[in-house]
Amino acid sequence: MMFAELVNGGCPFINEVQSASDGYGMMVYTFSNPIYTVLYLVWFAAIWFHLTHGFWSALQTLGWSGKIWFNRWKVIGTVYVTLLMLIFVVVALKFALCGGCCTACC
Repeated sequence: MMFAELVNGGCPFINEVQSASDGYGMMVYTFSNPIYTVLYLVWFAAIWFHLTHGFWSALQTLGWSGKIWFNRWKVIGTVYVTLLMLIFVVVALKFALCGGCCTACC
């Protein structure tokens, strides 16, 4: 159960969203505002930096880095985190540019 369903009796807080459990409608509504989209993308850039550092740092803490593997882990972590973050960025940009319903993006 979502917090909105508990607090508001299942009714949405925003008139454009059909119900409190309508995640798709909430994403369309949120990303239709360019300020939220830009803030989302800026925060994902910050998360990217955090996760790229955390990936190789965790492996270094576990002792899985040597002179040869240290740079390899950094590259592997950067590629993995970049692909992961790009998936979320693509979803945000699809909703921001298409409103969630454009046929060219689907």
